[in-house]
Amino acid sequence: AVVGLIGLNSIVFVCWQNPALQPFMNKYFYQRATSRSVLPILLSNFSHNSLMHFGFNMFALWSFGNGVGNTLGFAHLINLYIAGIY
Repeated sequence: AVVGLIGLNSIVFVCWQNPALQPFMNKYFYQRATSRSVLPILLSNFSHNSLMHFGFNMFALWSFGNGVGNTLGFAHLINLYIAGIY
């Protein structure tokens, strides 16, 4: 589960770096108060502003994720990751 979350975050981070994907990323991965969809709220959990932000978050996920997953279960880890962002 930890490797999957890191992989998903990595894919989203790389997509943000591609200028051709900016309209798509802004529509689906950027949360706005005026958005009429719930999808950006969920998908924005996988977005990071900078390489440092991405790196520190993935380091923390790697460091603590397996312990939390082993204690609570990996389904709960994924739920905690999604709900715990806010």
